[in-house]
Amino acid sequence: MYKNIKNVAIIFQNQIQYDSAIGLVDIMMSKGIKVDIYVPTYNGNKNVGDMYEEFYKTLDTKKYHIFREAKTILYDLLFETYESELSPYIKRKYTIKYPYGLTTKGDVSLSLLVNYIFDGILCYGDDDAECSKNFGVTFKIGNIKYLKTKTVPRENIEKKTILYLPTYGDLCSIEEITEELLKLKNEYNIIIKPHHATEYKQNEQEENRRKFIKEHYENVYSSKEKLENLLNKCDVVLTDTSGAIFDAVSLKKPPIMYYKKENEKFGDYVMLPIQCIEKGYIQGITKDTIQNLKQYIERVQTEEYKKKQEELFKKLFICENNESGKYFEKCLEEIDNGIFETDYSKIHKNMVEDIKKLYQISYNAGELTNEINKIYNSKSWKIITKIRNIKNIFKKNKNIE
Repeated sequence: MYKNIKNVAIIFQNQIQYDSAIGLVDIMMSKGIKVDIYVPTYNGNKNVGDMYEEFYKTLDTKKYHIFREAKTILYDLLFETYESELSPYIKRKYTIKYPYGLTTKGDVSLSLLVNYIFDGILCYGDDDAECSKNFGVTFKIGNIKYLKTKTVPRENIEKKTILYLPTYGDLCSIEEITEELLKLKNEYNIIIKPHHATEYKQNEQEENRRKFIKEHYENVYSSKEKLENLLNKCDVVLTDTSGAIFDAVSLKKPPIMYYKKENEKFGDYVMLPIQCIEKGYIQGITKDTIQNLKQYIERVQTEEYKKKQEELFKKLFICENNESGKYFEKCLEEIDNGIFETDYSKIHKNMVEDIKKLYQISYNAGELTNEINKIYNSKSWKIITKIRNIKNIFKKNKNIE
């Protein structure tokens, strides 16, 4: 069907990336495009490596072509969400960014460091396309993650369900919110799905959280559980500085976002979900207002609030979820017809190569600094420094004499 798109590669590192973009794979395969799925191996943190391996074992190898190491062929397109371990080794003509959730952490998702490698960027709607157009050609396709999701009516439910979706690291809310949340367990079913970094990262902060979750929560779902399944089971979504806030909006589930005042901004700009709170689209909650959690849960289920949510959906997404496949097919047609072959696109490709060189210089400088610091902090250097100091004292005394 396509003249110029025959072989495509896509990289998935975990279940969430897979769920976000497997719809792209199915559409391309239905159009006669050969698609190879890559799952990298990871040699760093053991727990992260375990996540890669466990995810790989869940894949349906009968339906898809799955590889762990780069093949020697030249692909027409490579889809990924950011540069992964395998990216430098996969030969391709063009690199496309697939969406991995609407941004809550703009310093990552909208940074030059993440986006400079892309020729094209798949976007949810007008707003994120406007922000991403500086990095490459943008294609508005809606939220293809929920292309085939059928929302289950939640009417006449005797006991409603709260789905808690905390993020990880310093932005995680679990220590601040748990006490108030669990006060509601007699009135609501409470289910929690921790971030995959909390489940797998091997550091003191996330290890303590794993213990905390085990001690305090009864209904805990693994990060391997599909988010859409849990969203269909719930009536309200409680989250923090996580892209899950916009997954909730996408499936018309009323969200409440906990945020820390000191983290409202990244640099000089206000985070997107905070802007949504300020405009009344999303219910915000902080350490100072957490005691009103029950009141907020009741508020977000009103018809007035649901109308605001519908306004936000139309603002963020170009189309309804079930129409996103058509928009992606249009994207493929534009690529096949040479949208990356313009003079401006060629200039962009040259600029990418220049930026790569600059980052390599910066990386090498950083490595050199690390090596120098290792020397200065080593025991042998400290011993030599002491000896030098003793010699200098002798020299001074000799000069005095």
